[in-house]
Amino acid sequence: MEIPLDLADRHQQYAQAFEKFIESDDASLLELHFTEDAVHEVFGEPFAARIEGRHGIIANMRESLNGLDRRCDSRTLDLESREEDGVVRARGVMTVRLGEGPAGVLEVEEIAYFEGDRISRLEDHIDPESGKAFTAWLAAHDLISP
Repeated sequence: MEIPLDLADRHQQYAQAFEKFIESDDASLLELHFTEDAVHEVFGEPFAARIEGRHGIIANMRESLNGLDRRCDSRTLDLESREEDGVVRARGVMTVRLGEGPAGVLEVEEIAYFEGDRISRLEDHIDPESGKAFTAWLAAHDLISP
């Protein structure tokens, strides 16, 4: 008998698939984690956006990864997920490095809403102070216009 995963475990599986997607660019790793009509909304700079549909979400993730993560020398993500009132809340800190200088650090809270075992809505809430500092780091490394 298969024991169903709780939503926090499903979110962790999604996070692990995302990390594999960074390396492989294999969209099929992410497709099974989103409903067809899923919405991904990012609140706060430098990445504020609203993306609709599973394929749109994955295409946007690919574009973002190509523009930042895959251009950096290193990237780490520390993520802690917990289920609360039928949604998953995850606090995370992404750290990226280019060369020997200071790292870029971005703090985010992610909220995942599920339909069954798939994410139907994903919200990323960027910490405002962290977002400002990260935007400055990106500009200093010519990854965005100031």
